[in-house]
Amino acid sequence: QTVTAVIKNPPPTEGLSADICLDVSVLELFYCYMRNASATQLSEAWGSLLALIREGCSLSPPAQFLLAAILHELMIKCCPLEERKDQKDLQDVTAKLIDCVSQVCGSCLEQTTWLR
Repeated sequence: QTVTAVIKNPPPTEGLSADICLDVSVLELFYCYMRNASATQLSEAWGSLLALIREGCSLSPPAQFLLAAILHELMIKCCPLEERKDQKDLQDVTAKLIDCVSQVCGSCLEQTTWLR
């Protein structure tokens, strides 16, 4: 299964404690893989990475932050994108992901107990 498929439709697991999120664990593993992958490998996977990042706002807050790190790693290794459509898609998913992460940060700041 692909990373996107595992995140969208997690397989049944046994023996995991309730506080372990499978989507976050899969994204952590994928992020470590990406850090060691070549720019060529990441460029070839651009379409799949775009689909994964598009799903970002529907995931848990820790997963959203990991997707931001994945997007950052992708841009460091693969930028600039040559196709105009790819550039537009990148701008769209980046804006959407930043908005989702900003909402998470804003909701944390609204809570009165976060400083305690």
